[in-house]
Amino acid sequence: MTAQPARESASLPTVLLVDDDEMVCRSVARFLGRAGFDVTVTHSGHDALEWVRSRHFDAVVTDHNMPVMNGIELIEELVRRNPELRGHIFLTSGDLDILRHDAFLKSTGSRGLEKPFQVAELASTLRSTLGLAPAPPNN
Repeated sequence: MTAQPARESASLPTVLLVDDDEMVCRSVARFLGRAGFDVTVTHSGHDALEWVRSRHFDAVVTDHNMPVMNGIELIEELVRRNPELRGHIFLTSGDLDILRHDAFLKSTGSRGLEKPFQVAELASTLRSTLGLAPAPPNN
């Protein structure tokens, strides 16, 4: 399992970030860590399933276009194994046709996020989804 926890703390909301692009993972994990999230990074759907089996996550953000197991397959399996994640999974993709699968997104309680996305918007959406107070404005 290849993963890098960005920050360890039981008091922070936990996010599993799944993307085979290491540069995307690094930048998104760094920003979310600074925004007050405990981020664990992994680069494959199979590794993500192992992480979810061994640790609680408040939310999952996954890319769609990954080798072996794509984001839709991962989400289906996550919701089947962990129904409490329903409504807390975000599918990212540059392919708008994938994100237009309203029936799939609704059936799994997932949300689509078009790439490239603003990481600040992701952080805000995660906070809202998890029922957390908005982050204080930067001064």
